[in-house]
Amino acid sequence: MGVHDTRTKSNVEMTGLTADMDLIRLDTIIAANEEIALQKRNEHIYTAELESGLMRNPVSAERAYSLFGFLFGAIPTTALLGRTFFENTRPPNEFALIVLLVIVSTLFTAGAGALTGSLVSKVTARSLKLGPLTYILLLPLIGAVWGLFCGFSGGIFLFFFGAIVGGIIGAVSAAVAFPLFALLHHNLQKNGFIELKHLLPVVVGISFTAAALILGL
Repeated sequence: MGVHDTRTKSNVEMTGLTADMDLIRLDTIIAANEEIALQKRNEHIYTAELESGLMRNPVSAERAYSLFGFLFGAIPTTALLGRTFFENTRPPNEFALIVLLVIVSTLFTAGAGALTGSLVSKVTARSLKLGPLTYILLLPLIGAVWGLFCGFSGGIFLFFFGAIVGGIIGAVSAAVAFPLFALLHHNLQKNGFIELKHLLPVVVGISFTAAALILGL
């Protein structure tokens, strides 16, 4: 009887020891996997920092969005107002006043885009954290709100009607153009910075394409 109890106790101890060894092995494997994952993340961060450090003219996200807001507010607005007021071959009455209003409206539309670009870049970055699908779905909405504000800011100098029309046109055009800019910027940026030579073709190309579409309507 005593021998049987001793063997049973020994088996229980061996089972417990084996379980402890399995837990140790499992903890070791988990720790190793976490270390590998951390190394991969650090390697990705290091690569991004290295690439951003090699840029000759790095532009932060805030400035990139401000530049896009300025150019997209200036170029299509100039095309739209130019077609509206100067489409006829003969100069309209009160030509100097209309030119002044067009200039002021364009400057305020572009200025609103430049001044709010930093805020829009932060909102866009936060939406990216919600997941890829949510990010893509929110981009047109973010662009529409941005375009509505900028269009209204510039259109207010063309009286109340101009503010409403400017806000509507700004919202529609930015809802289409902004997602394209945001996605291209996200793919081209490295560690939050984008090379100026990569940024300029994007913002200029989108802005002039919008202007060309407006003139071709």
